Amino acid sequence: SSSARSAAGLDEPCADPDERIDRQARALRHVLTSKQFRKGARSNYQVEHVRRDAEPFLRRGEPIDVVLLGFPVKQCLNGLKAAGPLPDLAELGGLVRLREMQRAVRAVHPAGLRFRILTDGRHFRPRPRSLTGAYVRKLQEYAELAGIADAAVFEEVDAAAARRLAVDVPAVRPRREAHYRGLLADALRGLDITDNPLRTLAEARARASDVDESVSAAGALLPEMLMSLGFSVPLPVPPGAERGG
Repeated sequence: SSSARSAAGLDEPCADPDERIDRQARALRHVLTSKQFRKGARSNYQVEHVRRDAEPFLRRGEPIDVVLLGFPVKQCLNGLKAAGPLPDLAELGGLVRLREMQRAVRAVHPAGLRFRILTDGRHFRPRPRSLTGAYVRKLQEYAELAGIADAAVFEEVDAAAARRLAVDVPAVRPRREAHYRGLLADALRGLDITDNPLRTLAEARARASDVDESVSAAGALLPEMLMSLGFSVPLPVPPGAERGG
């Protein structure tokens, strides 16, 4: 963060507000594209992108809104991916990294960041509110431990859509699911996943690509989704065998 300030000239006197904003934007890019915070090439996020996203907050001296999708409820039905549905050290580590980002950004923009973290809740799969509520409460506890609670807000993505876009996603989901399930069923009819699974998955992807844009997008992910099912669905354990043995 000190190198970002120095490189951007933030410690030098500057009477021109526009120049000051430009210096801050350049320093912010330096911070946000550091290897511990970015995913992908630094060239994907240029100074003009920072100005587009952050300039209103910089001018008002307010925390910069950062919207993150993540922290899904654990897939633990068979114990292969997680021991239970609640957050674990992976989520705690992610929140600690957000604290690191917050501290680095505050060196160049004292108001820092405000993280709006959208959890999947019941977006992809029906789940009881008792489960998703317990998950978010544990996240909030971890946020306190990580020292980021004052800058992190957790909200289910469907609730955010209803609040910001007036869209009741759960209400329209059954109709949309039935529509796309029908399209995929028609496209994949006759395929047998037990007959050379990798070849069958490749054929499924090719068939889905011939339907429409939305189904093609789903088809591109079919191999990965189907191969991950073994880690996210309950599997029977033979009599006398111990799970995980």
